Amino acid sequence: MLQSKRRVLRTLSLCALIVSPSPASAKGANPTILKTFPLAMRTDQPTFVAADELRVVNRQRMLYMGSGMWKEQQTFYLRNLKDFSRVSVTAPVVSYIRKNRGMLLDESDTRPILEQFNVRKLLFYDAENGEAGIEIADKINSKVKRHFYLHWDLRKNKITEVTLVVRSAPKISWATLWPIGYDPDSCTFYYLRDIEERGKDRQPHTVTIIAFTRGKAKVVSRFDATRSIFRRVYFDSKRLRAMPVEYGEKGTGTGSPNGFLVDLKTGKVKKFEVPFTTYGASFDPSGDRVFAYSSQLGKLWSIRLSDGAVLKRLSVGALGHALGRLNGKELVLIRNSGILRLKRTPLRKGRFTRMAKLYPGFSHVEGSLVLNDGRFLVKNGERLYLVKF
Repeated sequence: MLQSKRRVLRTLSLCALIVSPSPASAKGANPTILKTFPLAMRTDQPTFVAADELRVVNRQRMLYMGSGMWKEQQTFYLRNLKDFSRVSVTAPVVSYIRKNRGMLLDESDTRPILEQFNVRKLLFYDAENGEAGIEIADKINSKVKRHFYLHWDLRKNKITEVTLVVRSAPKISWATLWPIGYDPDSCTFYYLRDIEERGKDRQPHTVTIIAFTRGKAKVVSRFDATRSIFRRVYFDSKRLRAMPVEYGEKGTGTGSPNGFLVDLKTGKVKKFEVPFTTYGASFDPSGDRVFAYSSQLGKLWSIRLSDGAVLKRLSVGALGHALGRLNGKELVLIRNSGILRLKRTPLRKGRFTRMAKLYPGFSHVEGSLVLNDGRFLVKNGERLYLVKF
């Protein structure tokens, strides 16, 4: 009887060895597509055009996908990231301007409102606080280009505040505006304005950080930059800090591009070197470091924020477009060729998954996003994949 029991135990142990997964095939080792979203332009009603920059809004619960076209520019399309349902919201932009014709360049112009203005983007959206922000601008063929910030009261469905953020003329100055992020605790949206003066002598860029609290504007910080600011401003929502970076490619211009750590509470700015073509950055949870990725060089830098010292340069592969925190201990880098997991402490490469495991054919992932909740969005042309390990 004793020998029989030993034989059974031996058999069970052997079975356990056979069915135990290897590290390579362990649960969670490979990325899984949770949902696929179409991004193709639609010219039939309801029209749709994808946003230049996809953005997570409504306290990380929704994804801003894009808007309508032509007469439907003031309709915005979002996706719920929990159940993937589609949501559309329409702002009262046209009705507001009709009642406030002083906003028009020419009050006698009888053309439809949306032939005189472009509704450029939904800047933020927060259902709990009942507010959102919109950017509109004069049509591109205007001699003077004005950009306005519109505060939208969602509960009353009214535009309650309008601010002229910048006025520029092509031969005199060039202006760009980039959203930074929204702080729901203070009901404040942060906006970056980058103005380049045009002329024989190239002037530095003047960068201004503006805070809109319930639509009321306040300048937080102003500083000079030698290059234009890259369209993605990295936001540390926990500590209310922002990191705009200059866009620079190796072989053009002089010197390396800079990053600017801006304390959004005090307005203080720290300047330090960042790698060329910083296409992704992620603040460490400790708050003392930031990871900055160069798409051109294929390098990931670990930068100490107290003094801008580069603690490590790690080769991770070129042609990537998004970097972010995957979980408490890991980062994820989304490249055209695949997805790379990285350990943060010490910084080192982990598992690499080729993009062919997710979808076949050509891959260009510009516009992808890491959600910092274990999921990430891989954008490839007119398709968007919500992915999780």
